[in-house]
Amino acid sequence: TADIPFPLEVLNIAVPLLNHHDCVLSFRDKDSRGFLRKLQSEVYVRLIKKTLGLRMRSVNSAFKLIPTNLVQSLTLESTGWFLDAEVLYWVSQRKLSFEEIPVPLVDRTAGISKVGPFDWVTTVLELTKFKWRRYRNSL
Repeated sequence: TADIPFPLEVLNIAVPLLNHHDCVLSFRDKDSRGFLRKLQSEVYVRLIKKTLGLRMRSVNSAFKLIPTNLVQSLTLESTGWFLDAEVLYWVSQRKLSFEEIPVPLVDRTAGISKVGPFDWVTTVLELTKFKWRRYRNSL
């Protein structure tokens, strides 16, 4: 089974927006997750946005519509949960235009989440390494 945490009908809204923007990003319009999970997410999003200078509403909302040629032109380094933030960093750095749309979070109907309680530690380490490489490359 595929983990698709948004309704596929969102594509009907997003695809036409590519006529005027380089990519389409999403933010959660409703979130039924528990308090602790929401808090963890909020802290993570604020840390990522501040550290990378991102101006998007959401860092880890799953729906992103980016043309294949743009994604293939990115030199992505991340292999874990930080990948979403890295993609948005390059969207920002390349000054790509984007539209943000609200997308509901669909509850999982099969399987279990692979997000562990301490995955945030690994993600913060990835952020630190990524930021360090950007700093080192700028010297």
